[in-house]
Amino acid sequence: MSSSNDPKRMKSRLLAAVSDDPESEGAKKLSRHLRDLITGLDDSTREICVAKLGEARKVRTEREREALMASIISDDPAERVKVEHSLSVLSFLVDALLSDSIPAGDHQLWGGDLEHLGWLDQGSRPVFDALLKKLISECLPALRTQHRRLRTEAGVLPNFKSLGMTVEARAVNKDRYRWGMPLVGDGAYRPEIIGTAIIASVHVGVDEGYPEDFYFQMDETDIDNFMSSLRAAKLEIAALRSYLNLDAEGMVKKDD
Repeated sequence: MSSSNDPKRMKSRLLAAVSDDPESEGAKKLSRHLRDLITGLDDSTREICVAKLGEARKVRTEREREALMASIISDDPAERVKVEHSLSVLSFLVDALLSDSIPAGDHQLWGGDLEHLGWLDQGSRPVFDALLKKLISECLPALRTQHRRLRTEAGVLPNFKSLGMTVEARAVNKDRYRWGMPLVGDGAYRPEIIGTAIIASVHVGVDEGYPEDFYFQMDETDIDNFMSSLRAAKLEIAALRSYLNLDAEGMVKKDD
């Protein structure tokens, strides 16, 4: 059937996070990405994407993203796009499986709904069903633990999202302009640059709250102190982890 069928006939809540309307832009995008995952990748690449999903869900920086992509696919731009889309769909499915707002067992209806919408057919439906079964049986326990950990780390405060910085040289004038000074004629203001001051302008972005963007400036000493404070915080985290006998994932180390 085509995707023009009444969306109310869907039996599952799979699309709840996207839209109740399968004709929406968000739903259409998901449909295209699903096609890349199910029919656009060969079996081995799809398997690698599933194996790398936990790593993909922790990626924060472009450098980490590039390293992840290099471990999955070659430099072929078209294949890279398919992998990116596939990881996006896999993460969407995991979010749905972990969602508190989607009933337990809802996943048993997903394949049928996607086929009903025309997003799967008799050839691709078995591939999707097998993939979903693998996600649930082999990957979901570890991904659920990771999800709980990341949710706990998020807490109730805004999370760091981005850092931007520019470096600029500012002119140091011998005398400052005062309001009302003439700019032409006798006694006119004549700037005389006697040096420069180099300053870093900084932008910090967070993921929510108000404001979401903070702007300030720092000189070299400020930057040194700021970096030292961050390094000290990292040492304190390591010390606390050691004190609590935890591994890098926050789990208590088992005695040998």
